[in-house]
Amino acid sequence: MADPASVRARARARLALLLLGLGLTISCGGEGGGVVVKAPAPEAPAAPGARCASAPVAGTFGVVPLRNKTKRDLLLDGSDDLVVAALSGTGCFTLVERAQISALIGELKLCSDSNPDKVYFDCKGSFAKQGKILGVSRFVLGDVDAFEPDVKGAELALKIPGLPGIDAGRSYAALTLNLRVVDVESGQVLAAEVVHATVPADKAGLSASAGGLDLSVAVKNKTPFGEALDTVLRAGVARLQAKLR
Repeated sequence: MADPASVRARARARLALLLLGLGLTISCGGEGGGVVVKAPAPEAPAAPGARCASAPVAGTFGVVPLRNKTKRDLLLDGSDDLVVAALSGTGCFTLVERAQISALIGELKLCSDSNPDKVYFDCKGSFAKQGKILGVSRFVLGDVDAFEPDVKGAELALKIPGLPGIDAGRSYAALTLNLRVVDVESGQVLAAEVVHATVPADKAGLSASAGGLDLSVAVKNKTPFGEALDTVLRAGVARLQAKLR
């Protein structure tokens, strides 16, 4: 006749193998002890995204890449990511995925006056119609209105009066960005902000490729100019947020 203790030991061993396959473990007491089933330790929760410190802004937002309205060479591919990052950082904006916005922009280009085949496309109210399809109620648009890689402080003060901390005898790298929030259906500008990024030229860390200065790369690489741009952009978004309340 089998020893009762060895029978219980074999039973516990079989149970342990079964529970192991289910991702569970057991601990056993002494001879008279019971079996305690333990679930694996839960994984640490993912870090939460930014939480809105105030009431969320109404509407669903799409972000369009910045436009270069200067005579300087600038690379603005991915510049919408800079704006998206600033909006996301508040936790107060509901954003549409970039891929969807890119598809919308592609369709809108078909309706450009420069497209000789525009007549073949249904362009009447296209911006509003396509925006509605995506569930976008507001677009965030932006223009780079001015960029000077090396401008004297005295000249800069004349171009942009009121800039703080400008030394008339020093040279600066300076960029002016105009941000607007536009209602998709009406085309009305709901809020607008102008921001200025200025850094002493000898400390700006500007590095232009063949196509010009890449704003996204400057921010990603955390150059002094890139960090200044990111800072004023986030401040501008905060002011837009306040105006949209």
